[in-house]
Amino acid sequence: MLEVLAVTRVVAAPDALDRASFPSDSIVMRTAPDDVMVIGDGPVAVDDPHAIVRADAGWSGVWVDRAPADRYLKGNCSWPRPSVRPAFAQGAIAHLAVKLWLTEDRTLFVFPTALTADFVDRTPPEWSA
Repeated sequence: MLEVLAVTRVVAAPDALDRASFPSDSIVMRTAPDDVMVIGDGPVAVDDPHAIVRADAGWSGVWVDRAPADRYLKGNCSWPRPSVRPAFAQGAIAHLAVKLWLTEDRTLFVFPTALTADFVDRTPPEWSA
């Protein structure tokens, strides 16, 4: 089921992000060398006096079991996904900017909340039921 995600964005020096502390039950996606997207609640500790740590309510997502996610991606994603999981990947999927968190059993599709209607139109109906 689609849901609005609890996300914290952290922008800091890359080496500070390497040493940062994140909640143990969160998903940490390194979107760029100096940018991390943390999904989940809890404190983030980063040792960088210039770091920016802010809640970002602009993201939604849906967990999909691995087999249906892989089938969908095979037909709607032109770039190769990581073969080792857990893994983070991002790019155009069905002509939308999507971030993926791939685990052994399932895949989290993350997208800007403003694109929810487009995501729903371009994915199987059971994902948004």
